[in-house]
Amino acid sequence: MIAALTAVAMALPLAPIGDFRQPVHVTGTSAQPRAAFVLERGGRVWRVSPGGHRGLFLDARRFVRLLAPRKHREDQGGAFALAVPPRHRAGGAVYLLYTRRDGRVHLDEFRPRRGLRSPIPRTLLSVRRTSPVDVGGEVAFGPDRLLYASFGFGRSPESSQDPATLAGKLVRLDPRVDQPRAEDVASGLRVPWRFSFDKPTRRLIASDVGQDSFEEVNVLTLGADAPANLGWPFFEGRRRRLAGGPADHTAPALAVRHGARMCAIVGGYLVRGAAIPRLRERYLYGDVCSGQLRSVRLTDAAARDDRSERTLVPYLVSFGRDGAGRLYAVSLDGRVYRLG
Repeated sequence: MIAALTAVAMALPLAPIGDFRQPVHVTGTSAQPRAAFVLERGGRVWRVSPGGHRGLFLDARRFVRLLAPRKHREDQGGAFALAVPPRHRAGGAVYLLYTRRDGRVHLDEFRPRRGLRSPIPRTLLSVRRTSPVDVGGEVAFGPDRLLYASFGFGRSPESSQDPATLAGKLVRLDPRVDQPRAEDVASGLRVPWRFSFDKPTRRLIASDVGQDSFEEVNVLTLGADAPANLGWPFFEGRRRRLAGGPADHTAPALAVRHGARMCAIVGGYLVRGAAIPRLRERYLYGDVCSGQLRSVRLTDAAARDDRSERTLVPYLVSFGRDGAGRLYAVSLDGRVYRLG
């Protein structure tokens, strides 16, 4: 039975690049296209070379707060995501989204220094942490070179519709200015755990973790005249759950019902080129609980041909992409894999 399961699960090639302590995110930069930056939940970042050699790139552990380090289902805090500028140079700024010791979720700027303790970071954005779960999100540079960040709703579902808080929002800002101002890209999100960009079509693809019925993939157009409202808590998937809410909301391109193959969505990437022929022109995503990797064809408003990729990554928490465009899958159990 184990041998049969392994044969089915390896439809997509997975090459381990190393074992880490609760890894949560992988990213890269075009300035170092062959390197991958692996973020651990506790706040360390490792730079991994193509040959597998690793070096400590950033150590933010003295700023990160974990309520229950060994109980991730009860405490979803810690480091969530790292953004490295496309033209990053040694000693330059990088951006970390995490729960800080002051009881807030922070988007902070760090300047790593080799061999030295990380200096006090510069805070760009922060929001009060109202819950041990459902506060995480993503941070990444968009094709416009602005920094995009997302935040979970926390304790109060109404926060997602409240313009006075970052909770349940996806925003963008210019980190190069002294006092960045967040601009809403989307509201009405529950837990926008991962998002990515499709540069040729200038689209942002955001997954949103549902409550108990549906998981979502949302497709947004960059440069839209007004922020999108994705409907939470009045809608989950395409189903209305509460009366009232926004006069107009953007329905998800894909709504996946909870079940054996889906309990908490992990957003990924729309795959271009021929690096992984099976995934060409498809959006790769997955599920935390089952570890299944899936893919779907996306249009602006809908999705089709949703299918399993017959590949399992236990405790899948993230996908990643390095500066050369190679894809990664991350298991919170410790292992990071390169796809293809």
